[in-house]
Amino acid sequence: MNNKTKMLLLVFAAFVAVFFIVYKFANLKKVIFSARGNFSAQQKMEIKKKWASLFFVNLHGKKMGKSTKRFLASYQPGGIIIMSNNVYTADMLKQFITEIRSQYSTGSADPLSPIIGIDQEGGRVRRIREGIPQFPSARECAARGENYVTEMAKINSIELKKLGINLNFAPVADVLKNTENTVIGDRAYGNTPEAVIKMVRAYLKGAASSGLLSCVKHYPGHGSVSADSHNELPVDNSSEADLILSPFIEAVKNNVPFIMSAHILFPRIDSVPATLSSKILSIIRNQYGFNGVMISDDLSMGAIKKNYKTPEAVIQSLKAGMDMFIHTAVRYKDHIQLIEKSFQLLLKDTTALIALERAYQRVQEMKKRVKTFY
Repeated sequence: MNNKTKMLLLVFAAFVAVFFIVYKFANLKKVIFSARGNFSAQQKMEIKKKWASLFFVNLHGKKMGKSTKRFLASYQPGGIIIMSNNVYTADMLKQFITEIRSQYSTGSADPLSPIIGIDQEGGRVRRIREGIPQFPSARECAARGENYVTEMAKINSIELKKLGINLNFAPVADVLKNTENTVIGDRAYGNTPEAVIKMVRAYLKGAASSGLLSCVKHYPGHGSVSADSHNELPVDNSSEADLILSPFIEAVKNNVPFIMSAHILFPRIDSVPATLSSKILSIIRNQYGFNGVMISDDLSMGAIKKNYKTPEAVIQSLKAGMDMFIHTAVRYKDHIQLIEKSFQLLLKDTTALIALERAYQRVQEMKKRVKTFY
Protein backbone atom coordinates (compact mmCIF):
# COMPACT_ATOMS: atom_id res chain seq x y z
CA MET A 1 0.00 0.00 0.00
CA ASN A 2 1.54 3.33 -1.11
CA ASN A 3 1.53 6.53 0.94
CA LYS A 4 -1.20 8.14 -1.17
CA THR A 5 -3.56 5.22 -0.54
CA LYS A 6 -2.78 5.29 3.17
CA MET A 7 -3.56 9.00 3.29
CA LEU A 8 -6.88 8.53 1.51
CA LEU A 9 -7.85 5.77 3.94
CA LEU A 10 -6.97 7.96 6.92
CA VAL A 11 -9.05 10.84 5.52
CA PHE A 12 -11.98 8.50 4.90
CA ALA A 13 -11.74 7.04 8.42
CA ALA A 14 -11.67 10.53 9.91
CA PHE A 15 -14.74 11.51 7.86
CA VAL A 16 -16.64 8.43 9.03
CA ALA A 17 -15.71 9.13 12.66
CA VAL A 18 -16.86 12.75 12.46
CA PHE A 19 -20.08 11.75 10.71
CA PHE A 20 -20.85 9.18 13.39
CA ILE A 21 -20.28 11.67 16.20
CA VAL A 22 -22.43 14.32 14.52
CA TYR A 23 -25.17 11.80 13.80
CA LYS A 24 -25.13 10.27 17.26
CA PHE A 25 -25.33 13.63 19.01
CA ALA A 26 -27.57 15.43 16.56
CA ASN A 27 -29.99 16.14 19.36
CA LEU A 28 -27.35 18.30 21.00
CA LYS A 29 -28.37 21.12 18.67
CA LYS A 30 -30.98 21.78 21.35
CA VAL A 31 -28.16 22.65 23.69
CA ILE A 32 -27.14 25.53 21.44
CA PHE A 33 -30.54 27.09 22.03
CA SER A 34 -30.43 26.49 25.77
CA ALA A 35 -28.30 29.52 26.56
CA ARG A 36 -31.04 31.67 25.04
CA GLY A 37 -33.91 29.55 26.35
CA ASN A 38 -35.24 29.16 22.81
CA PHE A 39 -36.86 25.74 23.14
CA SER A 40 -40.00 24.96 21.21
CA ALA A 41 -42.82 23.14 22.98
CA GLN A 42 -41.92 20.00 21.01
CA GLN A 43 -38.26 20.22 22.04
CA LYS A 44 -39.18 20.62 25.70
CA MET A 45 -41.45 17.60 25.49
CA GLU A 46 -38.68 15.49 23.95
CA ILE A 47 -36.12 16.61 26.54
CA LYS A 48 -38.50 15.96 29.43
CA LYS A 49 -39.24 12.48 28.11
CA LYS A 50 -35.53 11.67 28.10
CA TRP A 51 -35.07 13.25 31.52
CA ALA A 52 -37.91 11.26 33.10
CA SER A 53 -36.47 8.08 31.59
CA LEU A 54 -33.40 8.46 33.82
CA PHE A 55 -35.44 8.24 37.05
CA PHE A 56 -35.83 4.98 38.96
CA VAL A 57 -38.82 5.41 41.29
CA ASN A 58 -41.07 3.44 43.61
CA LEU A 59 -44.81 3.01 43.18
CA HIS A 60 -47.52 2.80 45.82
CA GLY A 61 -49.57 -0.22 46.75
CA LYS A 62 -49.79 -3.77 45.49
CA LYS A 63 -51.97 -3.20 42.45
CA MET A 64 -52.60 -0.58 39.80
CA GLY A 65 -54.60 2.34 41.18
CA LYS A 66 -55.81 5.51 39.46
CA SER A 67 -53.06 7.71 40.88
CA THR A 68 -50.40 5.24 39.75
CA LYS A 69 -51.90 5.12 36.25
CA ARG A 70 -51.90 8.91 36.03
CA PHE A 71 -48.30 9.16 37.21
CA LEU A 72 -47.01 6.51 34.81
CA ALA A 73 -48.98 7.91 31.88
CA SER A 74 -47.62 11.40 32.50
CA TYR A 75 -43.96 10.64 33.17
CA GLN A 76 -43.02 7.13 32.00
CA PRO A 77 -40.02 6.84 34.38
CA GLY A 78 -37.25 4.63 33.02
CA GLY A 79 -37.07 2.41 36.08
CA ILE A 80 -39.41 1.12 38.76
CA ILE A 81 -37.97 -0.14 42.04
CA ILE A 82 -40.05 -2.75 43.84
CA MET A 83 -40.34 -2.14 47.58
CA SER A 84 -41.73 -4.33 50.36
CA ASN A 85 -45.06 -2.49 50.31
CA ASN A 86 -45.57 -3.60 46.69
CA VAL A 87 -45.41 -7.26 47.66
CA TYR A 88 -48.18 -9.40 49.13
CA THR A 89 -47.58 -12.63 47.25
CA ALA A 90 -45.20 -13.41 44.40
CA ASP A 91 -48.13 -14.08 42.05
CA MET A 92 -49.76 -10.75 42.87
CA LEU A 93 -46.45 -8.96 42.30
CA LYS A 94 -46.13 -10.62 38.88
CA GLN A 95 -49.59 -9.31 37.97
CA PHE A 96 -48.72 -5.84 39.25
CA ILE A 97 -45.56 -5.77 37.13
CA THR A 98 -47.59 -6.81 34.07
CA GLU A 99 -49.99 -3.94 34.76
CA ILE A 100 -47.07 -1.52 35.16
CA ARG A 101 -45.69 -2.46 31.75
CA SER A 102 -49.11 -2.04 30.16
CA GLN A 103 -49.04 1.65 31.11
CA TYR A 104 -45.99 2.32 28.94
CA SER A 105 -46.31 3.45 25.35
CA THR A 106 -43.81 0.78 24.23
CA GLY A 107 -45.98 -2.01 25.66
CA SER A 108 -44.41 -5.43 25.22
CA ALA A 109 -42.19 -4.22 22.37
CA ASP A 110 -39.49 -3.14 24.82
CA PRO A 111 -39.25 -5.48 27.83
CA LEU A 112 -36.69 -3.12 29.39
CA SER A 113 -39.06 -0.16 29.34
CA PRO A 114 -39.35 0.25 32.19
CA ILE A 115 -36.52 -1.59 33.88
CA ILE A 116 -38.02 -3.28 36.94
CA GLY A 117 -35.51 -3.44 39.78
CA ILE A 118 -35.50 -4.85 43.30
CA ASP A 119 -33.25 -5.25 46.33
CA GLN A 120 -33.24 -9.02 46.78
CA GLU A 121 -29.76 -9.59 48.18
CA GLY A 122 -30.71 -12.32 50.64
CA GLY A 123 -30.55 -12.20 54.41
CA ARG A 124 -32.14 -9.10 55.92
CA VAL A 125 -32.40 -7.27 52.58
CA ARG A 126 -35.24 -9.03 50.79
CA ARG A 127 -38.35 -7.33 49.40
CA ILE A 128 -39.97 -10.68 48.57
CA ARG A 129 -40.10 -12.95 51.61
CA GLU A 130 -42.28 -15.80 50.39
CA GLY A 131 -43.29 -17.48 47.14
CA ILE A 132 -39.73 -17.76 45.83
CA PRO A 133 -36.62 -19.45 47.29
CA GLN A 134 -35.09 -17.50 50.17
CA PHE A 135 -31.35 -17.18 50.73
CA PRO A 136 -29.15 -16.17 53.66
CA SER A 137 -26.95 -13.10 53.99
CA ALA A 138 -23.85 -12.53 51.88
CA ARG A 139 -21.66 -13.38 54.87
CA GLU A 140 -23.33 -16.77 55.30
CA CYS A 141 -23.34 -17.44 51.55
CA ALA A 142 -19.60 -16.72 51.42
CA ALA A 143 -19.02 -19.20 54.25
CA ARG A 144 -20.60 -21.88 52.05
CA GLY A 145 -18.20 -21.17 49.18
CA GLU A 146 -18.05 -19.81 45.65
CA ASN A 147 -20.11 -22.61 44.08
CA TYR A 148 -22.94 -21.95 46.50
CA VAL A 149 -22.86 -18.21 45.72
CA THR A 150 -22.99 -18.92 41.97
CA GLU A 151 -25.91 -21.33 42.34
CA MET A 152 -27.74 -19.01 44.74
CA ALA A 153 -27.37 -16.08 42.31
CA LYS A 154 -28.58 -18.24 39.41
CA ILE A 155 -31.68 -19.52 41.21
CA ASN A 156 -32.50 -16.13 42.69
CA SER A 157 -32.18 -14.46 39.29
CA ILE A 158 -34.31 -17.05 37.50
CA GLU A 159 -37.10 -16.66 40.05
CA LEU A 160 -37.02 -12.85 39.87
CA LYS A 161 -37.06 -12.94 36.10
CA LYS A 162 -40.17 -15.16 36.14
CA LEU A 163 -41.96 -12.35 37.98
CA GLY A 164 -41.02 -9.81 35.30
CA ILE A 165 -38.09 -8.25 37.18
CA ASN A 166 -35.08 -7.25 35.06
CA LEU A 167 -32.57 -6.00 37.62
CA ASN A 168 -31.43 -7.03 41.08
CA PHE A 169 -29.51 -4.42 43.06
CA ALA A 170 -26.89 -6.96 44.07
CA PRO A 171 -24.22 -8.01 44.83
CA VAL A 172 -22.76 -5.86 47.59
CA ALA A 173 -19.10 -5.26 46.70
CA ASP A 174 -18.19 -3.40 49.90
CA VAL A 175 -15.29 -4.71 51.97
CA LEU A 176 -16.29 -4.62 55.64
CA LYS A 177 -13.31 -2.89 57.24
CA ASN A 178 -15.24 -1.23 60.08
CA THR A 179 -16.84 -3.71 62.45
CA GLU A 180 -19.15 -0.97 63.75
CA ASN A 181 -20.68 -0.64 60.30
CA THR A 182 -24.12 -2.15 60.88
CA VAL A 183 -25.78 -0.82 57.71
CA ILE A 184 -23.48 -3.10 55.69
CA GLY A 185 -22.52 -5.71 58.28
CA ASP A 186 -23.48 -9.19 57.11
CA ARG A 187 -24.46 -7.83 53.70
CA ALA A 188 -20.72 -7.86 52.87
CA TYR A 189 -19.05 -11.06 51.67
CA GLY A 190 -15.99 -10.46 53.81
CA ASN A 191 -13.50 -8.09 55.37
CA THR A 192 -10.70 -8.50 52.82
CA PRO A 193 -10.66 -7.47 49.15
CA GLU A 194 -9.60 -10.98 48.14
CA ALA A 195 -12.62 -12.60 49.82
CA VAL A 196 -15.08 -10.12 48.33
CA ILE A 197 -13.57 -10.31 44.83
CA LYS A 198 -14.08 -14.10 44.70
CA MET A 199 -17.71 -13.87 45.77
CA VAL A 200 -18.59 -10.93 43.52
CA ARG A 201 -17.17 -12.89 40.59
CA ALA A 202 -19.11 -15.99 41.62
CA TYR A 203 -22.36 -14.04 42.04
CA LEU A 204 -22.10 -12.30 38.67
CA LYS A 205 -21.40 -15.62 36.97
CA GLY A 206 -24.61 -17.11 38.34
CA ALA A 207 -26.78 -14.06 37.66
CA ALA A 208 -25.47 -13.65 34.11
CA SER A 209 -26.37 -17.22 33.23
CA SER A 210 -30.04 -16.36 33.82
CA GLY A 211 -30.01 -13.07 31.94
CA LEU A 212 -30.99 -10.95 34.93
CA LEU A 213 -29.17 -7.63 35.22
CA SER A 214 -26.95 -7.10 38.26
CA CYS A 215 -25.83 -3.94 40.03
CA VAL A 216 -22.77 -3.90 42.28
CA LYS A 217 -22.87 -1.46 45.17
CA HIS A 218 -21.92 0.86 46.88
CA TYR A 219 -19.13 2.45 44.81
CA PRO A 220 -16.43 3.39 45.78
CA GLY A 221 -17.07 1.42 49.00
CA HIS A 222 -19.31 1.70 52.06
CA GLY A 223 -17.41 -0.68 54.32
CA SER A 224 -15.05 1.66 56.15
CA VAL A 225 -17.57 4.00 57.80
CA SER A 226 -19.89 3.51 60.76
CA ALA A 227 -22.56 6.11 59.95
CA ASP A 228 -25.69 5.04 58.05
CA SER A 229 -26.23 7.05 54.85
CA HIS A 230 -29.98 6.46 55.17
CA ASN A 231 -29.87 8.88 58.10
CA GLU A 232 -26.77 11.06 57.73
CA LEU A 233 -23.75 11.75 55.54
CA PRO A 234 -20.92 9.34 56.41
CA VAL A 235 -17.36 10.65 56.11
CA ASP A 236 -14.48 8.44 54.95
CA ASN A 237 -11.00 9.98 55.20
CA SER A 238 -9.47 7.56 52.70
CA SER A 239 -7.36 9.01 49.93
CA GLU A 240 -7.86 7.86 46.35
CA ALA A 241 -4.95 5.45 46.81
CA ASP A 242 -6.65 4.00 49.91
CA LEU A 243 -9.97 3.20 48.22
CA ILE A 244 -10.76 -0.51 48.06
CA LEU A 245 -11.87 -0.60 44.44
CA SER A 246 -10.72 -4.11 43.50
CA PRO A 247 -14.18 -5.77 43.93
CA PHE A 248 -15.72 -3.12 41.66
CA ILE A 249 -12.90 -3.53 39.15
CA GLU A 250 -13.54 -7.27 39.19
CA ALA A 251 -17.22 -6.59 38.47
CA VAL A 252 -16.25 -4.39 35.51
CA LYS A 253 -14.05 -7.21 34.17
CA ASN A 254 -17.13 -9.44 34.38
CA ASN A 255 -19.25 -6.97 32.37
CA VAL A 256 -21.52 -5.81 35.18
CA PRO A 257 -24.17 -3.57 33.57
CA PHE A 258 -24.90 -1.33 36.60
CA ILE A 259 -22.86 0.21 39.40
CA MET A 260 -24.58 2.02 42.29
CA SER A 261 -22.90 4.95 43.99
CA ALA A 262 -22.53 5.53 47.72
CA HIS A 263 -23.69 8.70 49.47
CA ILE A 264 -20.38 9.04 51.30
CA LEU A 265 -18.09 12.05 51.59
CA PHE A 266 -14.39 11.45 50.89
CA PRO A 267 -12.94 14.85 51.86
CA ARG A 268 -9.39 13.93 50.83
CA ILE A 269 -10.69 13.34 47.29
CA ASP A 270 -13.55 15.81 46.82
CA SER A 271 -15.74 18.24 48.76
CA VAL A 272 -19.01 16.52 47.79
CA PRO A 273 -20.32 12.95 48.30
CA ALA A 274 -19.36 10.28 45.78
CA THR A 275 -22.81 10.45 44.14
CA LEU A 276 -22.13 14.10 43.21
CA SER A 277 -18.40 13.81 42.52
CA SER A 278 -17.00 13.73 39.01
CA LYS A 279 -13.57 12.99 40.50
CA ILE A 280 -14.84 9.79 42.10
CA LEU A 281 -17.32 8.65 39.44
CA SER A 282 -14.73 9.10 36.69
CA ILE A 283 -12.20 6.73 38.30
CA ILE A 284 -14.12 3.55 37.51
CA ARG A 285 -14.89 4.73 33.97
CA ASN A 286 -11.68 6.38 32.88
CA GLN A 287 -9.15 4.20 34.66
CA TYR A 288 -10.92 0.84 34.59
CA GLY A 289 -13.15 0.99 31.54
CA PHE A 290 -16.65 0.72 32.98
CA ASN A 291 -19.06 1.36 30.10
CA GLY A 292 -22.34 0.46 31.80
CA VAL A 293 -24.90 2.52 33.68
CA MET A 294 -23.99 4.40 36.84
CA ILE A 295 -27.02 4.68 39.11
CA SER A 296 -27.34 6.66 42.34
CA ASP A 297 -28.40 5.22 45.64
CA ASP A 298 -31.75 6.57 46.80
CA LEU A 299 -31.69 10.37 46.67
CA SER A 300 -34.31 10.58 49.40
CA MET A 301 -31.81 9.21 51.92
CA GLY A 302 -30.67 11.50 54.71
CA ALA A 303 -27.11 11.80 53.42
CA ILE A 304 -28.40 13.80 50.44
CA LYS A 305 -31.77 15.13 51.57
CA LYS A 306 -30.45 16.68 54.80
CA ASN A 307 -27.48 18.36 53.14
CA TYR A 308 -28.59 19.33 49.63
CA LYS A 309 -31.64 20.50 47.75
CA THR A 310 -32.54 17.37 45.86
CA PRO A 311 -33.30 18.97 42.44
CA GLU A 312 -29.92 20.72 42.48
CA ALA A 313 -28.24 17.52 43.68
CA VAL A 314 -29.70 15.56 40.76
CA ILE A 315 -28.32 18.04 38.24
CA GLN A 316 -24.93 18.08 39.94
CA SER A 317 -24.87 14.28 39.94
CA LEU A 318 -25.83 14.17 36.27
CA LYS A 319 -22.98 16.52 35.36
CA ALA A 320 -20.61 14.46 37.51
CA GLY A 321 -21.30 11.37 35.38
CA MET A 322 -24.41 9.73 36.86
CA ASP A 323 -26.80 8.07 34.41
CA MET A 324 -29.88 7.12 36.46
CA PHE A 325 -31.32 8.29 39.76
CA ILE A 326 -33.19 6.25 42.36
CA HIS A 327 -35.84 8.22 44.24
CA THR A 328 -38.36 6.78 46.66
CA ALA A 329 -41.25 8.80 48.07
CA VAL A 330 -44.46 8.28 50.00
CA ARG A 331 -46.38 10.51 47.57
CA TYR A 332 -46.31 10.73 43.78
CA LYS A 333 -46.31 14.49 44.31
CA ASP A 334 -42.73 14.21 45.58
CA HIS A 335 -41.57 12.34 42.47
CA ILE A 336 -43.32 14.87 40.26
CA GLN A 337 -41.84 17.86 42.05
CA LEU A 338 -38.34 16.43 41.77
CA ILE A 339 -38.67 15.66 38.06
CA GLU A 340 -40.27 19.02 37.26
CA LYS A 341 -37.97 21.22 39.37
CA SER A 342 -34.83 19.50 38.15
CA PHE A 343 -36.14 19.70 34.57
CA GLN A 344 -36.40 23.48 34.85
CA LEU A 345 -32.81 23.62 36.10
CA LEU A 346 -31.77 21.31 33.27
CA LEU A 347 -33.15 23.62 30.58
CA LYS A 348 -30.96 26.47 31.84
CA ASP A 349 -27.75 24.47 32.01
CA THR A 350 -25.93 23.67 28.77
CA THR A 351 -23.48 21.32 30.49
CA ALA A 352 -26.35 19.39 32.06
CA LEU A 353 -28.14 19.07 28.71
CA ILE A 354 -25.01 17.58 27.16
CA ALA A 355 -24.73 15.22 30.13
CA LEU A 356 -28.39 14.24 29.69
CA GLU A 357 -27.73 13.13 26.13
CA ARG A 358 -24.67 11.15 27.26
CA ALA A 359 -26.61 9.42 30.06
CA TYR A 360 -29.61 8.68 27.85
CA GLN A 361 -27.41 7.14 25.15
CA ARG A 362 -25.55 5.07 27.73
CA VAL A 363 -28.81 3.60 29.06
CA GLN A 364 -29.98 2.84 25.52
CA GLU A 365 -26.68 1.16 24.66
CA MET A 366 -26.90 -0.97 27.80
CA LYS A 367 -30.40 -2.09 26.77
CA LYS A 368 -29.13 -3.07 23.33
CA ARG A 369 -26.36 -5.16 24.86
CA VAL A 370 -28.70 -7.17 27.06
CA LYS A 371 -31.90 -7.31 24.99
CA THR A 372 -31.06 -10.79 23.67
CA PHE A 373 -31.90 -12.15 27.14
CA TYR A 374 -35.45 -10.86 26.82
